[in-house]
Amino acid sequence: MITYNRLRAGVTSHYGPIVVIVFTET
Repeated sequence: MITYNRLRAGVTSHYGPIVVIVFTET
């Protein structure tokens, strides 16, 4: 589970801002 949390944290840190921008623009 720790590995999953690390992966999720990594994905969020990398793609989080992009997702927020996409939803904001939409």
